[in-house]
Amino acid sequence: MADLLTFGFVGSNSGILVFVLLIVVLFVSMILFSELIPEKKRQGLGKLGKKLHDFFNFKYLVTEKILQFLYIFATLVILIYGIVMLFNVEPWTGKWRGYIGLLIMIGGTVVARLAFEMSMLLILAVKNIIQINNKLKNWNVQEQQAEKYDSTASKSDSIVYAVEKTAAVKEEGNENNLEN
Repeated sequence: MADLLTFGFVGSNSGILVFVLLIVVLFVSMILFSELIPEKKRQGLGKLGKKLHDFFNFKYLVTEKILQFLYIFATLVILIYGIVMLFNVEPWTGKWRGYIGLLIMIGGTVVARLAFEMSMLLILAVKNIIQINNKLKNWNVQEQQAEKYDSTASKSDSIVYAVEKTAAVKEEGNENNLEN
């Protein structure tokens, strides 16, 4: 039982310290969950709070940027290794084996591109689904605003008003995105 509480740390109080830290992390997680996750609390948050809200609600995807970085890194490693292999000479026979370097540079970059494209397909599909979802939400908002506009006005006047109102809200949102 003592090994479970110490988590491999040496010392008599380390298990207690880890347990207390776990309780603190649990408490902070509950506070962040209740204060940052709800959509209705987003308006009252500051700039950092809104960024954290968007991060914890997966409004933007970090994985896409990580994969783009890894693709660039992998491609550079493959190209550098291929260039090194261009000047490779077999030590016993003295034969040039640069063709292996050419194969690595061409084939390796193509394989890396295909592998990263396959992984990006899922991410791009999720982004498209999010965009469709946002457009559907905006359409529902337009319909609700059109109904509230004026019961005496014609349906087309109400929709025009709702579209203008939504465009104004969207422009305001785009300005906020540009600031980020």
